Amino acid sequence: MTDTDHTQFIDMDEVSSNEQVSYFLNRTKSKLMFSRNKSAQFASLEELDLQLREYDGTRKRFLRESILRSDASLLSTSLQQSISFSLHLKGELSDLFQRYSDPKRKADLIALGGEAYQAEAERLTVCYQPHLFGLLKQEEAIVQEQMQCFSRHGLSVRGFATPMGKLRYDLQNSSREQRIGSYDNYMASLEQERQLTHERFLDLHKIRCELAEKAGFRSFEEYQIRRLGVSDMLHDAIPTYHKLVRHHFLPLAKTIRFQHAERLGLTVLRPWDYFLLSPYGTPELDDDSYPLAECFISSLEEIIEKQLGYFVDMNSAGDLRIHPAPSANESDLRERRLPRSNIEDESFTLHLFMPDSQKTMLVLQNIPQELIVDRLFNMTGKVMLDLSETLRNPLYLPRLPAHYERDLASFSLALLSYNSWEKFYGSMADYAREWVLTQYTL
Repeated sequence: MTDTDHTQFIDMDEVSSNEQVSYFLNRTKSKLMFSRNKSAQFASLEELDLQLREYDGTRKRFLRESILRSDASLLSTSLQQSISFSLHLKGELSDLFQRYSDPKRKADLIALGGEAYQAEAERLTVCYQPHLFGLLKQEEAIVQEQMQCFSRHGLSVRGFATPMGKLRYDLQNSSREQRIGSYDNYMASLEQERQLTHERFLDLHKIRCELAEKAGFRSFEEYQIRRLGVSDMLHDAIPTYHKLVRHHFLPLAKTIRFQHAERLGLTVLRPWDYFLLSPYGTPELDDDSYPLAECFISSLEEIIEKQLGYFVDMNSAGDLRIHPAPSANESDLRERRLPRSNIEDESFTLHLFMPDSQKTMLVLQNIPQELIVDRLFNMTGKVMLDLSETLRNPLYLPRLPAHYERDLASFSLALLSYNSWEKFYGSMADYAREWVLTQYTL
C-alpha cells in the first residue's frame, strides 16, 4: 500500500446518513409494494442488496482508515457511530420486511431470495420492530457504558473480562507478594464502581424485560435466542452439551489446576496466581516467528491451502496487522521488556469483512503473546465463515451469524492450527498449547 493510500481518508460527510438510509428503504418498500411481477421485485431486492453491501463496506472502510491512522479516539468514535447506524438500519429493514409476514408473502420472499434470506428478514422484522427502537438504543447505551468500565479497569471486552495491559502484566509478576498487591489494588478500584455497576445492571434488566414483552416474547431469553438466530434444534441440544462438558472436561480441570498449583509450589490457587502458569513465566513468541504475518501465512499452507491466496492479498494490502504485547518475562528481547508505565492498556482485536469488496482486515493490537496465536486463528475461522456465507446466501442482509456458528468456526480453525504452533513458539509450543487449555479451566 502506498503512502497516498494511507492518507486518503474517508470524510464522514460522505458516509450515508440515517436520513438517506430511511429515504432509500422507503423507496424500496414502495417499489416492492407496487411491483406485480416477480422479476421487478427481484430487481428491487438486488438493488437493496447492492446498497446494503455499500453501506456496510463504507462504514468498515472508515474504521479501517481510523486504524491505519493509529487514532484511538477516532476509532472509538467510528465504532460508536457504526453501532448506532447498524441499529437504525435494522429498524428500517424490519419495517420494510413487515409486509412479508403473512404466509403467502412469506412464500413469495422465499421464492425471490431463498429460505435463508426469508429467515433473516423475519428475524429482523420480529426483533427490530420500530416501536422497540427506543429500548434497543437504551440497551446498547448501557452495554457500551459497561464495556468502557471494563476497559478503564484493564479488562478485555472479549470473553470473560480477561485482564489485559498493565493489570495482566502485574498479575504475571514472578513475585507473589507483588501479584497480591496488584490484585488488591485492582479489587479496590472495582469496589468504587460497585454501586454504579449494580444500578447499570438493574436498568439493563428492566429494559430487557420490557423489550421482550413488547416484542411478543415470554422472556428476554426467548427474545435473545431469536435475535441471535439460534435454532430450536440447537437450543434443545444445549443441555446435552453441558452434560458432556461436565462429564469429560471437569475431571481434567481438577487435575490441571492441581498441577498448576504444584508448579508454583502452592497448595491452593488464588485469583492472583491464575495468570502465572509456572516459575519460568508465560509462553512467548520465538524470534524466528517474525515477521508474524509471514509466519501466519506459512502456517495456513498446511491448514487451508485453497484459501491461501486470500490471506496473501490481505497481507499485501496492509490489512493483516498482528501486534503482540511485551511479555513479563525477562528474556523477551523481541518486543522489549518495557517499564510498567510504558505498557499499553488499550488492547483489542478487530475483524472487518467488507461485503461489497469481499476484502477483510484483521487487527490484533497489543495482545498478550501467550494468547495472540490462538486469537489469530480464531479470527481466521470467522473470515472463513464470512466467505462461506457469501456463497450460501448471494443476497445480502446485515446478518450477525449466531454465536454458536462463530464459535464453531473459530474453535475449529484454532484446533487445526495447533500442529503449526512450533513456527510461532519454537520450543515453547507445547507449553503454549497447555497454557491455552489451562485458561479454559480457571
